[in-house]
Amino acid sequence: MTSESKNAPILGQRHLQTLLLFFSIVVNYIAKFNAGVAVVAMTNADGNKYDIPTYDWNEMERSYILSSFFWGYILTQFLGGWLCRRFGAKITMFISTIGSAFLVLLVPFFVPWGGWQAYCGIRVLMGAFQGLLFPCIHAHLANWCPAQERNRLGALANTGIDCGTLLAMFISGLVAASSVGWPGIFYISCGVGILWCIFWLIFGSDSPRESRFITQEELDYIENSINENKSKDITESRQIPVPWKAILTSLPLWALFVARCTQSWGYSTLQAEIPAYLNGVLLMDMKSNALFSALPFLCSWIMAIVYLIASDILLTRGILTITGIRKIVNSLASWLPAIFLIGLSFLDCGQKTLAIVLMSVSVGINAGNAIGSSLNTIDLSPNHAGILMGIVNTGANIVPILTPLLVGIIVKNEHDRVEWQVVFIISAVIFFLGNLFYIIFGKMVNQPWNAADFLNNQQEAKVKEEGKTNVKAIKSLEASSILGVRHLQVFLLFMTITAVYIGRLNVGVSVVAMTNAESTNPDFPEYDWSAAEKSYIISSFFWGYIITQFLGGYLCKLFGVKRVMLWATFSSGVCSAVTPPLIYWGGWGAYCGIRVIMGCAQGVIFPSMHQHLARWSPPEERNRLGALSYTGIECGNVLSMFVSGMIARSPMGWPGISYISAVVAFACCILWIVFGANNAMESRYIGQAEKHYIESSLQHGSNYHKAIIPIPWRAIWTSVPFLALVVTRCAAIYGLSTLQAEIPAYMNGVLQMDIKENALFSALPFVASWALSYVYLIAADILLAKNWLSLTAIRKTMNSFAFWLPAATLIGIGFLDVDQKTLAIVLMTLSVGLNSGGTIGSSINTIDLSANHASILMGIVNTASCVMSVITPLIAGAIVTDKSDRSQWQIVFIITSVIFIVFNCIYVAFGTAVSQPWDAEDFLLGPQPELAKPASITTESDVNKEISCSPR
Repeated sequence: MTSESKNAPILGQRHLQTLLLFFSIVVNYIAKFNAGVAVVAMTNADGNKYDIPTYDWNEMERSYILSSFFWGYILTQFLGGWLCRRFGAKITMFISTIGSAFLVLLVPFFVPWGGWQAYCGIRVLMGAFQGLLFPCIHAHLANWCPAQERNRLGALANTGIDCGTLLAMFISGLVAASSVGWPGIFYISCGVGILWCIFWLIFGSDSPRESRFITQEELDYIENSINENKSKDITESRQIPVPWKAILTSLPLWALFVARCTQSWGYSTLQAEIPAYLNGVLLMDMKSNALFSALPFLCSWIMAIVYLIASDILLTRGILTITGIRKIVNSLASWLPAIFLIGLSFLDCGQKTLAIVLMSVSVGINAGNAIGSSLNTIDLSPNHAGILMGIVNTGANIVPILTPLLVGIIVKNEHDRVEWQVVFIISAVIFFLGNLFYIIFGKMVNQPWNAADFLNNQQEAKVKEEGKTNVKAIKSLEASSILGVRHLQVFLLFMTITAVYIGRLNVGVSVVAMTNAESTNPDFPEYDWSAAEKSYIISSFFWGYIITQFLGGYLCKLFGVKRVMLWATFSSGVCSAVTPPLIYWGGWGAYCGIRVIMGCAQGVIFPSMHQHLARWSPPEERNRLGALSYTGIECGNVLSMFVSGMIARSPMGWPGISYISAVVAFACCILWIVFGANNAMESRYIGQAEKHYIESSLQHGSNYHKAIIPIPWRAIWTSVPFLALVVTRCAAIYGLSTLQAEIPAYMNGVLQMDIKENALFSALPFVASWALSYVYLIAADILLAKNWLSLTAIRKTMNSFAFWLPAATLIGIGFLDVDQKTLAIVLMTLSVGLNSGGTIGSSINTIDLSANHASILMGIVNTASCVMSVITPLIAGAIVTDKSDRSQWQIVFIITSVIFIVFNCIYVAFGTAVSQPWDAEDFLLGPQPELAKPASITTESDVNKEISCSPR
């Protein structure tokens, strides 16, 4: 023990900060888990003595309420680590808790208005706010805890989890039974949250040096301990750059990630599945007995304190190192519950008391994971503890969503002991293997990348190795790192796609409103159209859309992208504007005619878009800017569904859908007129630095924009990489048509689900696709920027994810039965979401192959792929003669999966992201060049290697 630690106060500000963290977890967990009691009180009319409103919610609606918290909770874990670094733990935790407190206060006011859906929405937002909490807690502990007290103070703070869970159950039950009723649960939750915020504002500090109440002795003690291995010139971890590559390639971090995910899996089994087993096999209703329900949480709280005391003694007396303590405690918390799980599965109805004991002891012993692995983020890197906790907690909170899905697949009969034994054995194996991986690869010492100057040292070494950096490259890098006119052009493309997709896809809601006025606004005319006439209206768009794809490539080369996009968007807006009066006059036939014309107008959009990206995107940004533009598809899909439904129910009625679509299209036209430009040289707003950056990166002649480059038709049609792209995009559209159109038909016919009647289920696939498109974008951007993968490898990897994973889920969907509707929705949503990687995987590949002829290539590719959307339902219709016959649908899904797998193999084998020889401006005017130029900035050796591996 050092002299500083002997002189340190026994109780000081560091303990007050730990106490504040403890209560922050308590108040947030009360708000998080009071829903279990509140939902029972809100739906129990028999127990209502004080004339407080109750609701008739079914079991499915209650489960949505309870699980909705985690939908938001997962999303902000990683964000919490970043916000904590940016603004400090004090302000971030304050926002997290005050936001959660005010949201929980809204429940009594919003539920009478919006029902269970409003409650779900509030809990999603609560989850998003509380997701910031634990990354901040770990960062705060890293700033305040001396190394020798880190284990003790961290464990004390984490005991708030068990305390908060217990209090949520007992206090909520008492309040619900009082005259205040279930609304009082939310008032008290809000009150304790606000009370904590007051104390936090007064006593909370981001670091010891910022505290107004700390003594000099304690300040010296904490800083000397924390800064023992830290350079003196850096005092705040938020100033230290994050070494992302080192973090994401750190084996000890991945060992921790695996350990936390397996712990989360086991904990979900212990807390959720064991009660279901006891109810189904041992015929015990745990939820009806408050004592039995509370026992596991009480044991967990007690054992957490036991673990804390034991580990503190072992550490302070030097009996074990922190590494030994972490691994031993985590082994106890993992392997003993694994044994008890297997033992539980062999009990019978005459051993109910033993079952209760084993369950309580299992949950209690599992409490050691807080000391065993939860605090390991601070061991690995105090400077980046918040970031690490965000990464680890994101993965750990996805697992509880997967656990019940696996149980639902295995356990068909809740009274079948053998099926439950399979579940518990799987959980025991996961417990065992996860902890074994942690024991072998886990570390409890600061990693090299925790050093404040880690990245600086790496950069200095790189500079010494490579020599002086090129000044011109630095200037180009500076020009590329800011927002510029090229990003404005991408925004125009995004808005245009969103606008035209709203006009294109609002027909689904419009037709329903026109043929069933009572469901929307009965003040407008209603039409008696047959199912065949409705299908003609919906499909008529594609009759025109296919025709002008090829033409679009020619038009934008002749007249420029700006004029073509302006004409297409304006024409689409006019078609939307004249839709209501023409329907009054000509009925469904007129509606079909309008949509054919609209399809012709919109057919030129994507070829023009690819040409615009080729002119405006520097090669190293092409992937990012192209993918951002394409997210307008998902945005337009989602908005067309939600906005159209709202408008149809408003005083504007179904005509308002068309009028609003027209207004949005015309607004885009104005933006194009003001800000659009065919290239950087023609823009009135671009700066000289950005213009030079774009034009120099494209590497073309001075007369490039005015010259008309002849099209090498023969070279294009005999290009193996291009033909590989064509068949890949055809397969993509075939698969997407199956995912978006045939799966709902299968669910309706076999699983007896009409998801079109449920707006949430209908929108989920599009929302997932929109969200995952940004995940793919960020991942690809990091991989490319860090030079971990070449552009060709990124394209092929992303496309493989987008094809092969949905292929697997498609086959899985074909084997589901009526009792697995939730899993069907999950698989459908995941399939469509994962398929969004096809944008980065192959959609943008036309620009890689030939920036000069991107619009022509896109016209050819889109013409062929659009034919697939017509063929798909015909093939499905020929195979499926009975929509309730599962075996016929399995054939459809297997065919689609085979198409996904085979054609992606062709793309992987023959595709490339290298610019082709026939892209050269003088290709037809002179001898063909032997080498292709790179589509992104690479070294000469990389280019030669890429070309040697790609087909010619």
